[in-house]
Amino acid sequence: MLEALVHIEQGQFAIFEWGYYNPREVIRKGRRMLSQKSLYLLLIAAAALISLYFWGLAARVVLANHPLKDKIPVRIVQWEVEEKGSNQYALKARYTFEIEGKVYHGKTLFAKPTYLNSASAISAIRENAQGKSWKAWFDRCDPTRSSMEKFSASGLLFRAVIATAVLGYFLLFLYKKFQLVPNFKNFQ
Repeated sequence: MLEALVHIEQGQFAIFEWGYYNPREVIRKGRRMLSQKSLYLLLIAAAALISLYFWGLAARVVLANHPLKDKIPVRIVQWEVEEKGSNQYALKARYTFEIEGKVYHGKTLFAKPTYLNSASAISAIRENAQGKSWKAWFDRCDPTRSSMEKFSASGLLFRAVIATAVLGYFLLFLYKKFQLVPNFKNFQ
């Protein structure tokens, strides 16, 4: 690779690694670098939004399930079938439980399994209603907060960490590829 000594100011010189200093070539490379920078900035913004999305979901699940530590047997009052979307039906249970002589009510929409039609969901209700004992998690400080289903945030936390690692990779790549100062050595 050709090297050129360029007079900077007050007697300092620099060796540019890309060759002789040609203003037209520098301008052309600058425009190409600007379009590449905008593409990489767009990728970084997308990775940041995805990372924030997964961290937000994980925080919501952790905060919703953290106070639900105690488990208690419940009596199912009513089973329902709720349509979640096209060809997706889920089971919903209304239940009661008693703590220190006071009766509390709760309801849970089960995330899984989902059924393709309401008939298969109704047959699943018949299977679940027969002789199965159900328990619910509840908050000891506020027993009105209860759920028969508790979610783990480990999958969401894993996705959030992966998305953050991808964001870090993009930031590192952007830093290494587009440094503000060209790669030259100053000497006096």
